[in-house]
Amino acid sequence: MVTNLRRFAVVPVSLFALTGSALAGFTPIALSGEVAPDTGGATFGNLLSGISVAANGDIVFWSTLDGVPSSANTGAFRVVDGVVSKIIQESDPAPGLGGPSFDLIGGPVLSDSGVYTISLRLDTGGDITFDNDWGLWADFGSGLTRIAQEGSPAPGLGGALFDRPGDGLLSANGDLLFFSRLKNVGDVNGDNQDTMWRQVRGEALELVAREGEAAPGIAGGVFNFLNLASINSSGDVLMPGTVRAAAAARSRRGGVIDFSNDDGLWMTGGSGLELVAREGEIAPGTGGATYGYFGSPQLGDSGAFAFHSELTYPGIAPRGFGRDAALFLSSGGAPAPVAFGDAPAVGAGGMVHGQFLWPRLNAGDDLVFGSYLLAPDGADAPADRGFSDMGIWVRRGDTGVTEKIAITGDAAPGTDGARFAEFASPVLGASGDVVFTAGLIIEGGVTIENNTGLWAYLAPDSQRGVGAFFKIARSGDEFEVAPGDVRTIAYVNIEGANVEAFEPSQSLNAAGQLGVQLGFTDGSVGIFLFQIPAPGAGAVLAMGAALAMHRRR
Repeated sequence: MVTNLRRFAVVPVSLFALTGSALAGFTPIALSGEVAPDTGGATFGNLLSGISVAANGDIVFWSTLDGVPSSANTGAFRVVDGVVSKIIQESDPAPGLGGPSFDLIGGPVLSDSGVYTISLRLDTGGDITFDNDWGLWADFGSGLTRIAQEGSPAPGLGGALFDRPGDGLLSANGDLLFFSRLKNVGDVNGDNQDTMWRQVRGEALELVAREGEAAPGIAGGVFNFLNLASINSSGDVLMPGTVRAAAAARSRRGGVIDFSNDDGLWMTGGSGLELVAREGEIAPGTGGATYGYFGSPQLGDSGAFAFHSELTYPGIAPRGFGRDAALFLSSGGAPAPVAFGDAPAVGAGGMVHGQFLWPRLNAGDDLVFGSYLLAPDGADAPADRGFSDMGIWVRRGDTGVTEKIAITGDAAPGTDGARFAEFASPVLGASGDVVFTAGLIIEGGVTIENNTGLWAYLAPDSQRGVGAFFKIARSGDEFEVAPGDVRTIAYVNIEGANVEAFEPSQSLNAAGQLGVQLGFTDGSVGIFLFQIPAPGAGAVLAMGAALAMHRRR
């Protein structure tokens, strides 16, 4: 059984804009209470999440299920050409294992190419025990295939066994990256059990790095901790990590390895991992400051990468609150700073950047980022008001110009003067559009029932002119789910918000299709595919539309 979304009309939605009108349509994907296909009569529950959208509009998502035993009450689903079908349901046989079923689903995650990964925990019994009950699967186009399972051999490591593999990270074209510890058996111990793996074009697994092995670029140094990495569509990996000295060896700079220089950032090249930045070394363009730790490294499809670091300035005591931080971008050469802590933030009325947040890159080297905002006089952070001053900016890859999107206190489009309070991690589209969730300052007509929402900031192009900034949805809005079915929004969520993600969110594709989760005040939940106007959509922007979302008065 499948559910055909063609029974739903794509509903045009009139949206309010700060710099002009903008239009979007939406398609309902799944609603709690609707029958979930191929699940034995179950209905979608009130927890639908994990929404990923591929370049062609295909979708994967995860849902709880009602009306079935607790042993079968979760499932993962896929939407292809408007048709919802089940990927797998709790208690189904685990793919490729000839019998064992599973009792927990993690993910799924979908790439632009249609490849998706999913983590499964198997039911214990028979040959399945707590020592081999977790695994990572992927579908490269011919059905789910096991990539790594707890207790199975880790290739090329002389009989070492995977412990629990982590959730997979995917590039846009489906290259896979994941972290796994090894079981402490044989020659494996607490000094060499962490590993990072990639699988490019669905070929054999390849070890990227292993704890205890030599750290390239640091003579006498071995990897100590491997941190979450980023992978792009060329299969390149950007990985932060820490090192320790092997047998008290000295580093390549002549000093011992200690807490002042044990963080590094590596990228795969023609000969494997190469060191691109190291804690304690001079950070280019900073007047002699040295790198600290490396935060939120992000690798773009062009090979550009970005990260932020807390710097140490010679002769200056640490100032705190991110005043010593800097945001770096490499577009083919050495990393260069594009924004500094304690320096004026664009469009912030003299306030300065504090700690940087959420750097995200697209294939055009557009860089979106956030930061906290501080007073320019060195004063400590402002008194607690229930939120912190902060903002979101985007640096355009073609011009190098940084644009302010929004800061605390700015009027939020489509709200009759309500002001932004705080922002969650933004999503950056391939065309440079930025989508984000935010909270509003509780004042005037803003209450806890209508103080959150979702906004889009469109990149300018030849037809859209300066672009548009508009509200997509807000708590307290009335939303017409289907003709005559009007519900009040309780919350709005997009995948990738509220986390320091190391891979670009797959909730917004290059065609401007955005996967959104809406919760309603009646307790129901839905997943919707919104159409954000794509570049060159000037004709669409000029069209009229029936009003399907209303601001509550």
